[in-house]
Amino acid sequence: AQASLLPKHQAAVLHACTYFSAVRNHHLLRRGTPIVFYESGTHSGRSAAIALARVRSTVVLSKQKIAPALIECGVLDENELTAITTGEQVSATTIDNVMKLRSPVRLKRLRKLGCIDRANAVTSRRITSDQLQQIVSEGQGTYE
Repeated sequence: AQASLLPKHQAAVLHACTYFSAVRNHHLLRRGTPIVFYESGTHSGRSAAIALARVRSTVVLSKQKIAPALIECGVLDENELTAITTGEQVSATTIDNVMKLRSPVRLKRLRKLGCIDRANAVTSRRITSDQLQQIVSEGQGTYE
């Protein structure tokens, strides 16, 4: 898909970009880990897994000491960054190899695959390599 020619942030056009999250996710986002991006259903979202990427690095930073250049390469603006957690720190995860799924994998299907349980639709969690392969296959239309 063609990226916007007028991106909100540089992250839309860079090979590597920064994903910010709560510090509690730091231990899950280690170098080389594949991650699945889920878009919630709020604000007309799709309630589905929509993309995958690979973690290059994750560091914990004070919200007040995040360099403007890092925010510019991020997927959130300063206001969104402040709102993602009430704490003074955030995890800044550099990701690359972003792959947009052709067909979003819906919440109901993610639950059937065991990727999300009834109480865990918002927070980060580990999934198995089989679950990841199933998401990729279904999201890219190669599911048999």
